[in-house]
Amino acid sequence: MGIFLMMIVIVMIIVSLAIYLFKKGIIHSKVLVIVGSILGGTALFVWVAMFFNFHSVSLTNESLGHFKIGEKFERDHTFVENTQFSHPKQRVYMEKENQDFVVSVDQHHRVTSIYNQSKQKKLKTSKGITIGGDYSSVIQTYGDQFKKLWFVEGYSKGIQYQDQSNGIILEFFFNDNKLALIELRSKRK
Repeated sequence: MGIFLMMIVIVMIIVSLAIYLFKKGIIHSKVLVIVGSILGGTALFVWVAMFFNFHSVSLTNESLGHFKIGEKFERDHTFVENTQFSHPKQRVYMEKENQDFVVSVDQHHRVTSIYNQSKQKKLKTSKGITIGGDYSSVIQTYGDQFKKLWFVEGYSKGIQYQDQSNGIILEFFFNDNKLALIELRSKRK
């Protein structure tokens, strides 16, 4: 998102400069139209490349740990609510002994996201991927129909699988080609 905002600022500066030069008579209207078309086309291309995923995979039975998106969260003694991040429409729970495993639920107690960066436990996806696995094993297991994520702060790269029909997103974040974070979440708000 940061690159898109920077691009908007740069486009605004260029447009302002072009209008100024046009008013001073330094450039003509044809040049203004050409520059505007190029900037608009570039902005549209970057926006489409960043925010649209043209691939969809089936994540219907996907899980992380033993949780699935949309299932009822049965609170037990191993999870505690993190009141710092919870609010009336979303509750955030962490494992007592493992704060690197987080489950978020909606007001109806349905799981909306699962976040795992735990190195202590072997919490797996439904296809057996765990933290510490390598980039190539994730691609081999889930396939090459993913979107590369831009600007994954704190990680060297990230990839995203989307199930468009079920509204589920599965993201993997890597440092030095080793899996550091897995996030399974609902695309619907």
